[in-house]
Amino acid sequence: MSAESRRGGPALYEVLLELSSTSPGRLPPRSGFSGLGVAAVPLPRGETVRERRESVAGAERAVRAVLGSWSGDVGALVGQLERLVLPAECHRVLLSGVAELPVADPVRVLAAARRLARGGGSVPAVLTGIALLGRFGTSADVPLLSLLGTAGVLHGPAVAALDGLDRRAAAVLALSVHGRRPLVEPLLAALRSADRRVRRRGLVSLPRDLSALGPADARRVVEAFELAELLDGFPHDTCLVEVAGRLLTRLADSNADPADLLACREAPGLYERVVGRAGQLTPGSDHYALLLSLALDLSSGGAALLDRPPRWRAALLDGLGGVLAAPAWAAVLGSADRRPGAAARVAWIRRTGRRPFELPAPAGRFRIEVAEPDPRSRAWTQVRVLVDGLPLALRLFPAGVAPGPDPLLDGGLLRAGPEPHPVRLAEASCTEGCCGALWVDVRRAAGPDGPVVVWDGFRPGRDAAPLPGVGALRFDAAAYDAEVARAETSDPGRSRARAVALLLERELRSRPELLARWDAEAGRIGPADDRPDTAEVVFRYVPGQSSGAPEQPEHPLLFRWSLPDDGRPPEEQAAAALHRLATEDPTSYARLTGGNRARAAQLGFARPEP
Repeated sequence: MSAESRRGGPALYEVLLELSSTSPGRLPPRSGFSGLGVAAVPLPRGETVRERRESVAGAERAVRAVLGSWSGDVGALVGQLERLVLPAECHRVLLSGVAELPVADPVRVLAAARRLARGGGSVPAVLTGIALLGRFGTSADVPLLSLLGTAGVLHGPAVAALDGLDRRAAAVLALSVHGRRPLVEPLLAALRSADRRVRRRGLVSLPRDLSALGPADARRVVEAFELAELLDGFPHDTCLVEVAGRLLTRLADSNADPADLLACREAPGLYERVVGRAGQLTPGSDHYALLLSLALDLSSGGAALLDRPPRWRAALLDGLGGVLAAPAWAAVLGSADRRPGAAARVAWIRRTGRRPFELPAPAGRFRIEVAEPDPRSRAWTQVRVLVDGLPLALRLFPAGVAPGPDPLLDGGLLRAGPEPHPVRLAEASCTEGCCGALWVDVRRAAGPDGPVVVWDGFRPGRDAAPLPGVGALRFDAAAYDAEVARAETSDPGRSRARAVALLLERELRSRPELLARWDAEAGRIGPADDRPDTAEVVFRYVPGQSSGAPEQPEHPLLFRWSLPDDGRPPEEQAAAALHRLATEDPTSYARLTGGNRARAAQLGFARPEP
């Protein structure tokens, strides 16, 4: 067990001052300064996981007992905690307990908290000081907390304390310790200047591709630069509007928990400013995609959960819809753009362009939104269920990601029958086995005013206990059936392509020999990103693979077999494709799209297409 105490040693504050003064650029290492001279107690030999848990539980009980005997004397409290030799797992218990201590004399406790934070020689002592500063501190404590937060073990509590005192300082600290260095170092340099023009230059120098910037970092950039106010200072700066819009799309990442978006108090004002100035942007596919992504987030994504009335969101969507309906923006759909990936993006815009602005009639309290993201993003198409205008899965299971159309729509899982059946509405991005999923039972029942569809048994795993405080939902059966039917058939070509891809995937995964006989193995199978009415089979080709003697396996060739929808039932299209695969070498009709060019030429294939 590691001890977090350093009795008789220098104050952690002094140690951090020295480390900071010698650190390159006066920045802490990623994840913060570690060690700090904290003594380590070796783990008892042969300690099992169960014994470890029991020892931690015992330490937590001891912490609660000490906090329960609180008499108002901070020094005595810390002395008792230090004698416990706390493992790091008990820090959360210490912090939450200190946050709830009854305090009769805040002025006296604040003075003691400052002494602990600045002069404490152990982690429990300094953590106690930080937690009390979070309750009673003032702006004068911001520099102290900012330095303490550069230590990895103190970082989270220091940021939490700063969030209540100075959000900008909290954001700068968070970026300094956990931000992605190649992206945030220029930003941190710009933030050292009080000149807003310098800050503006630092922000607009961000790369166009912000995919490496997670929602947490995006939130902290917005807060550190006080971006809403910065926009007000440059009312005609379209570059700043574009950067703000791209940061909002990262904050509202559909593959991530919306917690950072919802915690960002600047977000609503930022949406208002970006939408209000969207018409200043030059019409083009990049800007069109940006505004359309913002509309999708507001319509059915995390931005729909911001603490604002429905009319606020409706007004923003009306504003975006009005801009994109203007002739200059409509002309973007017919313009030629020869950049890589531009065709796929324009095709996505044509498919998706009006969906966030045209609710089905009648919208009702139950709605299904098939949200297809910008093909240049790393997100995927999601089936979002909205109840009373809000995304249900995000409300009940924020850590989850909604599934694609294959299981819910193409598989008919949302249809309701007399017998209840389980439906997974979202799954944690790390898989259900790791962090869970959102399940519900769907059934049809008789109601006082006619048939209803009932959703009940919401739970964070197929066999988990129900979520506390979440009751059953009831929908008018006729309206529910109509909405499910609309969602299943709203794009017939795409629906057939999905169904064909699903049938082919099942066959090729269960019968790998169909491709193996041609020295190939299946990769991605699904609808094409840039052609919604086309199924695709991507396969990897290595000569000699089927015989067990592959030739140059380090240089495989990648082929893409496209199957445009021809209007026949999916079963017939899939059967025809499988028959062709059984009789013709797929490398003779699929497109070569990747692999070593020299190897491709050696085998008699044309160079891979871009």
